[in-house]
Amino acid sequence: MCNDHTARQCHEDLVEAYGETVLRYRSARTHTAHPVADLYHHWEWEVLFHLSHSLDVSPRDYDLVPNMKEPLRGIRFQTVPEILLVLRRSIRNINRTGVATGVLRLPHRWQRVLNNAGYYIEGL
Repeated sequence: MCNDHTARQCHEDLVEAYGETVLRYRSARTHTAHPVADLYHHWEWEVLFHLSHSLDVSPRDYDLVPNMKEPLRGIRFQTVPEILLVLRRSIRNINRTGVATGVLRLPHRWQRVLNNAGYYIEGL
């Protein structure tokens, strides 16, 4: 259904094939709020489309945030600059070691979910 398509095209194909009733959207879309969107624009970050109805493609499933949080565990910080310093080190370490590979698996996960009509896929 979605071979050689963008994620948005895959989403549209899924809606066409199964109807809007298949899709469940959260009412709170924080990543599209104006202050957040302004930050994304300022940092020149691209917002990736994802199917919010499927837990399989939820951004929380990827390993970047847990790997960023690990060095912070159990530490009490006195100032915001201290936190930012440790986070920068953590991000540099993640980039250097390549431990956060979840985002690289994102296209494969999207395709599997789309092929499975949005139903949960155990062990994905």
